Amino acid sequence: MKTRIVNADITQIPVPAIATSVNSGRLWNGMVDMVITRNGGKFLYEKLAEALDSGLIGKQGDTMHVIGKPDHAAFESIIYVIDDLILPVQDITFNVLAAALSLGLPSVVIPAFRTGRVRGLAEPTVADAVKGIAQGIARFNMTYPDSELELFVCIYNNPELEALLGKQLQISA
Repeated sequence: MKTRIVNADITQIPVPAIATSVNSGRLWNGMVDMVITRNGGKFLYEKLAEALDSGLIGKQGDTMHVIGKPDHAAFESIIYVIDDLILPVQDITFNVLAAALSLGLPSVVIPAFRTGRVRGLAEPTVADAVKGIAQGIARFNMTYPDSELELFVCIYNNPELEALLGKQLQISA
């Protein structure tokens, strides 16, 4: 799997899917949630709410793929993974990548999970969250060594995080 770091608005990266973690209690007010709602529209979260209401998803680690190209965004769909700050970030990362692979997507963008508004709530430090992202990617690569999935890890306007991710993932932005 090819992995790149991109410094951009996650909704403006032209890919088949972006991914984000969401909690089952519908507290969808993190920075990534707000950007997706602003540029992608409420319908993406309305579909998620319908799936939660119907019991289609709701357990920690469940994933859901919502297709629909928003008017003000470059992505074509979104993969949600249920996370109530219980799962290790490596599991969230792995679940998103496995979902993208099973959907046959050529590429996916993930945010730098748990390094923004919820930093420190599950992993003690940003460095721990970044290490977890790297571990999830490594686990995916070991499980699916022949995968041609392309992964973009998105950050926004944070040079220190970009450097930390680059060092942990052993790649340059």
